[in-house]
Amino acid sequence: DERAFARVALRGGYFFEKSPMPPQSGVTNFVDADRHTFSLGAGVALRQPKLSLDLHFAYSALPERVTLKKNPADVVGDYSEDGSMVNVGATLGGKFP
Repeated sequence: DERAFARVALRGGYFFEKSPMPPQSGVTNFVDADRHTFSLGAGVALRQPKLSLDLHFAYSALPERVTLKKNPADVVGDYSEDGSMVNVGATLGGKFP
């Protein structure tokens, strides 16, 4: 609407990313896990002055993945990995005559 002082946009999402790494039971040790990511975002665009602000937040959960080595004499041995990641950011924009 051309009469509006500001526009507001809300966003949300989820995605799952399967790890491309095969089981590392041999001599290699590429550590990777599946990833579940949840995200939220909001944006505000003002008509006068022509400014916009976008905020985003994402949380990724990496479920535990256990690696069992075939060779009991492997230097690294068996291991597991898991964790989480957080991403937060903002973008400020403006249009000048």
